[in-house]
Amino acid sequence: MFVEGWVEYENKAHAKLAAEVLNNQRVGGKKNNFHYDDLWNVKYLPKFKWHHLTERKTYENAVREKRLELEMRQATKANNFYMDNVAKARMFKDMDERKAAAHTHKDGKQKEGGSRAEGTMAKEDKVLRTFRQRPIIE
Repeated sequence: MFVEGWVEYENKAHAKLAAEVLNNQRVGGKKNNFHYDDLWNVKYLPKFKWHHLTERKTYENAVREKRLELEMRQATKANNFYMDNVAKARMFKDMDERKAAAHTHKDGKQKEGGSRAEGTMAKEDKVLRTFRQRPIIE
């Protein structure tokens, strides 16, 4: 399950020698071993200090947190936009229902003209407009 690890040597020469000898060597021993074909990838890191490792991990965690925060903000914004549209649709539906109820007689029959909720309009309700035209000058 481990991908990487670090080893600290007291002697710099021993560390360089271990990195040179163990690099590209097989991890597993016998042929039936699961890790038989896996290879060591060992590097000597000059001028490496342990605080460099912790700084890097801290930086990566901070970047990850910022990315997650940005994604959460975007998701919240999209959710709020969707909920606003749902509320507007509900408001328009209620307005259409009130208009339809206003056009309905007390006996339950609908007045002429229909309603926007049904999307129908009687032909006699259409308003035909005529516009005065200027005469053509030749």
